[in-house]
Parts: sequence; structure tokens; C-alpha cells
Amino acid sequence: MIGDYSLWLLCAAFYVFDCVTRLRPDSMVLRQDWRGIWRPVLPWLGGQARSRRFGMLPLFAPTRPAVALRWFRDGAEAPSKRRELNDFVHSAAPLGFVAQFAFLSLFFVAPLLTATRGLYFAVLVALGCHLAAIVALAILLWLRRRRWQMSALSAAALWFECLVCPSYLANARRRMMLGRHWLECDADQLLARYRAWQTPSDSRRLEAYAEELREDGDLDDRQFADVLSRLIPASSQV
Repeated sequence: MIGDYSLWLLCAAFYVFDCVTRLRPDSMVLRQDWRGIWRPVLPWLGGQARSRRFGMLPLFAPTRPAVALRWFRDGAEAPSKRRELNDFVHSAAPLGFVAQFAFLSLFFVAPLLTATRGLYFAVLVALGCHLAAIVALAILLWLRRRRWQMSALSAAALWFECLVCPSYLANARRRMMLGRHWLECDADQLLARYRAWQTPSDSRRLEAYAEELREDGDLDDRQFADVLSRLIPASSQV
């Protein structure tokens, strides 16, 4: 019985692996929730020297944007940089529909058909959905790669990865967005705008992460103080 679902379990494992993102000291990975609020992607195992550099993107929100932005750069943030980020997010929205279609067909429709119609029929339907989505991805990349500042090689690489691994196609929007490093909007200034919407858990984890970065020499005392004063609500500081 489990053998019939081994293919979909393997796809799910690849998808979960693709949702793990590297956290670098000089940048912050941000995700946008359904209300449009930007939240930090933080390590899930604080205090572990190796694992603290990795975070997990939401597994059941493949359509939501995620970006990697530099933080604590000198100079005030211009409104034009936030508009540039907003324009980039909106322009990538069609990729979200492709990712959602791939996600639903691979992790909901295919297992359901396996249970009701058998594995062979489910594979045929999943293959048809994958081919339709990969064609849509190719069209979007062709039409918008210059707007996303992607070279022909990087666009082809993204398309090929999604072609050979359907699980990556379910994460296509976030894969494309996290690979773009030309955005100049600052993560710390963006987070400061949404400080009031942080959950107590996020605030504690952000403070612990900043403390670890300071201990490693990746944040100086002034930057650490900025994290406490501008990014973390006073009621959440310990």
C-alpha cells in the first residue's frame, strides 16, 4: 500500500529540501504572509553552530513571496527602493499561480487519484499537469526575464531544474525571487515598518539570532543595539 505512494513521498521530500534556505550574516531572508506583512525567516535551532545558518520557508505557502535582502547598510532607504521591491513582487505573481497549480496537482490531486484510480492513472495525470505548468513557466521566463534581470542562462537553468524535478516547479516563484540579488531595499528598514506585527516568538528568535551573530563578529554592538531598538518591540525584549 505504501509503495503506491512512494513516488509522491519522494517528491514531497525534494520539496521540503528545497524549502530549506541558507541564512547569511550579511543578508536577511524575508517572507511575505497573506496579509502582505514581511517577516524574517529565522533559524529553527538557535544555538547550534551548524544549523543556525538555515531556515525553513513555509511549506504550505508556495505562492507567497520570499526575498534575500542586505541589511545594516549605510544610508537612509529611499522610497523608490521599496517601490522597486513591490514592483518585483507583483511582476512575479504569475509564477505563484504556476507554483500553486504544480503544488496542488503533485501533492493533492496525484495522491487522491492514486487512492481512487490507481498509480498508473495518477502518474499520467500528474505528468500532463507538469507539462502544462512547465510550458507556462517557459512562457513567463521568456516574457519577463529581463524585467527580473535574469540572463538567458539563468532562466534556462531555472526552467531545466523545474523540468527534471517537479517538486522544484512547486516552489518556482520563491526559487526565482531568492536568486535575485540586485534588489537594494534594506531588510532591517523593511522589518522596522512591520515591527508591531511581529509575534512574540519571532521577536525572541530574532533577538537570539542577532546575539549569535554578534558573538561571531558578524554584527557589531551598534548594529545589535539597532536590532533591539528598531526591530523588536520593547514588550518582547528579554
